[in-house]
Amino acid sequence: MTPASQSETTQQGPRGPLAVVIVGAGFAGIGAAAELRRRGITNFTILERADEVGGVWRDNTYPGCQCDVPSSLYSFSFLPKHDWSDRFATQPEIQQYLRDAVRHLDLESRIEFGRDVSQVQWDVEAQLWTVSIAGGESLRARMVIVGSGTLNEPSIPKFDGLADFSGELFHSANWPADFDPSGKRIAVIGTGASAVQFVPKIAEAALSVTVFQRTAPWVLPRGDRSVPRWQQQLNGRVPAAMSVTRGVDFLRRELLTNSFVRSGRMLSLIERTGRRHINSQIADPSLRALVTPEFRAGCKRLLMSDTWYPTLTRPNVTLTTTPISHFTSTSVVTRHDPGGSADRDTTVGPIEVDVIVLATGFRVQRRSILSVIVGTDGDSMAAAMFKTAPTAYLGSTLPGFPNLVLMTGPNTGLANNSMLLMIEAQARYAADMASYLDRNPDAALDVRSAVMESFTSELEERLGHSVWADGGCASWYQDAHGRVTALWPGTTTEFRRRTREISLADYRVLSRPQ
Repeated sequence: MTPASQSETTQQGPRGPLAVVIVGAGFAGIGAAAELRRRGITNFTILERADEVGGVWRDNTYPGCQCDVPSSLYSFSFLPKHDWSDRFATQPEIQQYLRDAVRHLDLESRIEFGRDVSQVQWDVEAQLWTVSIAGGESLRARMVIVGSGTLNEPSIPKFDGLADFSGELFHSANWPADFDPSGKRIAVIGTGASAVQFVPKIAEAALSVTVFQRTAPWVLPRGDRSVPRWQQQLNGRVPAAMSVTRGVDFLRRELLTNSFVRSGRMLSLIERTGRRHINSQIADPSLRALVTPEFRAGCKRLLMSDTWYPTLTRPNVTLTTTPISHFTSTSVVTRHDPGGSADRDTTVGPIEVDVIVLATGFRVQRRSILSVIVGTDGDSMAAAMFKTAPTAYLGSTLPGFPNLVLMTGPNTGLANNSMLLMIEAQARYAADMASYLDRNPDAALDVRSAVMESFTSELEERLGHSVWADGGCASWYQDAHGRVTALWPGTTTEFRRRTREISLADYRVLSRPQ
């Protein structure tokens, strides 16, 4: 893809005003742009800091990277893909789908690549957002849609001596294209969603892999399989066939919601399935003990794999829960845990390694874009959230930040279904706001503080009884105070109903100063 035309306006003042500026060209940004187009709003641009679309699916290229919801649910409802090659789509296929979506939706000319947003500031007098871009250019827009995502900033733990390591060191989200694990001694820090996918791949060629686990995740059978060519062709020729598959997959996952929110009986069934999975694939009792979670299923993200447990039994793979003390230039140094009961839990460093892979997740709670969005009172959005609970009304808007919608904002995450369902709902909500602003050129919409406070109280009450809050673990679903700020407490059906259109009663209508 080539960048959209970028005029040299640094000396001429800001471009615009545009109707909308969209930040990010992943699923959220592309979905928002598609909905604006459907509403007849064409005076917008998409700013993407990279040189390609895709967001998290562009950046995460580690071996085995794959979606953990069925492929049938991982395309826009208005642009279904009938020929997924796998029941769970792989990263290259998802990335290609997004490229194809941009072309199909005729959005290529709307995307400006290499445009890293450095500040987004509200101008009270003009009732416009000024979007500053690294390098000096700026744009003016009536509305901003932030579609930069939540899984795009790797979380790097603060280990003593990590910077002194002289071998290969990288986060799983920054996987080197030329990395070859053959014959290498590799340390993997973490046992989350990424590690479960790439460790089985690298273990096939590595001399040794030492996996450092802090808490054992619940891992369920994946049941992965390729989609037969005849089924792909049927889905393409008979759209109803694809619709049925999508509907069944949707309902199966939607029905899990009450169990997560109310710690229902379904969790016990999930736990029994998880234990059977362990027992069927691991014979060693001490290893079984290490990989068996000590918290309720769903408290942390549920993982799926048919190869994770067999990989841990390989002779060149070691799983350890011994805490890391520090790193040297060539090794990981661990500290003995006198409380460790399993023989495999008494490893004491140093462990000499050639490569360290950080599978340590992302900075979900405080993404950096929030620090550069400045609202009506001069505070950043990050500071505004810090003063209260780090959430937003319907995961989308915040008092003091008029005409701005956060896509995949706080409390919009899902533990059991496709995020594309939430993205499409938020895109419609954002487009409804944009349509109102288009019809009312002298107005701005700022969500009422009382509405925000009521919504926050509702979330805290509903989420306080969920497995995510009281399931016996700490996770990235929670903020530093233990509040669940990443997940939506209801079904996607409820969220779509509540975001179907903007309710003016929820907003202050600001008039442009005369």
